Amino acid sequence: MKKNEKKTTRFHSRNFSKWGLEINVGAVSTALIIITGFILFTVFSGDNMYEGITEVRNNMIQVFSTPMVLLMLLSFILVFVISLSPLGKIRIGGDQETPKFRRFSWYSMLFGAGMGIGFMFWGVAEPLFHNDFTPIFTSDNSTYSAIATSIFHWGMFPWAIYALISMALAFYAFNLKLPLAPRSLLYPILKDKIYGITGDIIDGLAVVITLFSLASSLGFGALQVNAGFTYLFGIESAVSIQVLIIVVVTFFATLSLVTGLDKGVRILSELNIVLALILVTTLFILGNTSQILTTMVQSTILYLTNIFSVNADLLTVGEQTLSSVGYDWTAAWTIFYWAWWIGWTIFVGMFIAKISNGRTIRDFLLSVTIVPSIIAIVWFSTFGQAAINANNRSGGELFNIVSSDESLSLYALFANMNIASVFQIALTVLSIILVISFFVTSSDSGSMVVDGLTSGGAPVQSKVQKIFWASMEGGLAILLILIGGSNALDIIQMVLIIFAAPFSIFIYLILILLIVQLIRHYKFHKAKEIAATTTT
Repeated sequence: MKKNEKKTTRFHSRNFSKWGLEINVGAVSTALIIITGFILFTVFSGDNMYEGITEVRNNMIQVFSTPMVLLMLLSFILVFVISLSPLGKIRIGGDQETPKFRRFSWYSMLFGAGMGIGFMFWGVAEPLFHNDFTPIFTSDNSTYSAIATSIFHWGMFPWAIYALISMALAFYAFNLKLPLAPRSLLYPILKDKIYGITGDIIDGLAVVITLFSLASSLGFGALQVNAGFTYLFGIESAVSIQVLIIVVVTFFATLSLVTGLDKGVRILSELNIVLALILVTTLFILGNTSQILTTMVQSTILYLTNIFSVNADLLTVGEQTLSSVGYDWTAAWTIFYWAWWIGWTIFVGMFIAKISNGRTIRDFLLSVTIVPSIIAIVWFSTFGQAAINANNRSGGELFNIVSSDESLSLYALFANMNIASVFQIALTVLSIILVISFFVTSSDSGSMVVDGLTSGGAPVQSKVQKIFWASMEGGLAILLILIGGSNALDIIQMVLIIFAAPFSIFIYLILILLIVQLIRHYKFHKAKEIAATTTT
């Protein structure tokens, strides 16, 4: 057994291991203290809670908007630099390792965990909003500008940062034999301190960011499922209904979680991607197919040819005042998304790392960055063009509905399309099923990651522990819905920025250390190859 493997095993022995539990006390205590503090803040803030959270959010944007914009641009560039360099030949897990999952399962799982539920929520609403106004991607055709902007938010930039962090976690865990945990990302400077209380605190902070990021997405999902029930069955849109939805979904997510990665999570992920393909293909056929294809091509060209100039403009956001139109728009859209993706990096990174052993770094980075981005282009072009057509046909009625409640956007689109009522109902039912399925997948994969973090990466975690963290995640989503009330969507977005924005500084350090370690690893193994050849 290698040195780091021995330390990792000894690291598990620090866990609290009674009553069937495997708990890293330091990580759990750190997470629970911060979560409890947030809950107390919301309770004692009373009527001033919304204003207080808004002020904190605004301060975070002023301080961290520029670092976040630079980080997303840097990640995009690094993916291609590392992939096309000799470092791309390094295989995760060693030269003899082979992938555990076939590509379809792999893509299904990483897409479902990464953004699936967001595609369902924003696929219609975002292009409609941007068609009215977008200050970043501009052209003579407002539809192309709107969809290029949506692709920018959901395409290669977010997937690039996912790819880098997940590759870093996988490299440290499977090549350097360190714990599969955020603490290992700082091993080059902390060394053996990652096995002590310093490492526990790092993992505890990662748990907090992951839980709030997941809770935010579950909040979006609850709002959209409730909207679907309102549309189909006339069930009122109310906090009580949304809480019930979260409870039921958390229950099914827990069932999936306890069945394990190879069964529950994999099967659900594959089901998600099949249903999503059916939905987008149906809309592609029922919509104006040739127009959608044209929009897809033109929007992608606009996106790719302006990607760097847009980032140059975004770098000035932190210097602008809150009264600036550009600032308000960017804070509501781009900065919110960048914070969302940064907040999700540990959760998605841990999950992708767990399922990606055996792939080369080149295959890993390019696949994770490009394949989901192609899906984003197809998705937003199809739903975006269909939504803009339906809005024009309805005389702006669709936009009015979406402006009043984003969670209704998908169902309102079907209702305003020029298709038979049977297709409208079928698409609505399929969408509700898909939202719930993505909802469950995000919850169970996220809970699996949190469970691993709070157990010190122990190879076996208890079912009781899995149930606890799945329940905690659902509980936080319920809390965000309850404290938000009519402002639930705003609260969810602001809390996400507050917890995720400062994390961007940490990621800069992670990337610098990763590049140094990859170069050292490559040189060491290259020297061994030369020595072996010389000896032969």
